[in-house]
Amino acid sequence: MSFFENLSWVFSACSVLNRFFDTFRMFCMRASFQKKSQKGFSFVEVVISLFVLSIGFVGVVNLATTTLRNSFLQRDAVIASMLVQEGAELVYNVRDTNIAQGHASFAGMSGGSYRISSANPTLGSGSYQLSMDTNGIYGYSGSNQTKFSRKIIVEETLTGSVQKRKITSVVIWGGSTFPTTIDTAHCAKSIPNPPGPPMHCSFAQTELQEN
Repeated sequence: MSFFENLSWVFSACSVLNRFFDTFRMFCMRASFQKKSQKGFSFVEVVISLFVLSIGFVGVVNLATTTLRNSFLQRDAVIASMLVQEGAELVYNVRDTNIAQGHASFAGMSGGSYRISSANPTLGSGSYQLSMDTNGIYGYSGSNQTKFSRKIIVEETLTGSVQKRKITSVVIWGGSTFPTTIDTAHCAKSIPNPPGPPMHCSFAQTELQEN
């Protein structure tokens, strides 16, 4: 053999040995990995994993609770708004009925606080807490008491010789006492009610003329 042929053979042998050692090294690494994986988790690793999982679980529960609470509040706010509007419309009906029957426009509508319902569309006295009958209608004679209370406030006003009535229809829920002043500052969606939870309030105001 020539010198170059010998050199080529040496290079080939080294290449084969190098591939052999690479294969052997990969086999050792795989065996070491399998051996480590068979050891399982340590106690510290288990505790840390449980801690991380508990944080995630608590976060999900808090989010679900907050979402559900907000959903209930929005539902109650919609119901209260409808009850407020109904109260104002019933007072309109009282005035219109008086006119249709030939009575004074504001007969039975002197200044004061009243209750009114579709079952008894006249201004009257008694408890303001609303009940629900078997047909799902809100009033004061149903057997199922609700969380809502409605009050109609009538104020006598006068513009020149024209008598008017300022009507405030207000509904509260989550409490039992109406705010002493009914406006956007004192009758908002949420009113502090210590030591109990916040009370919620909704209202609408309108002014009626004689005809």
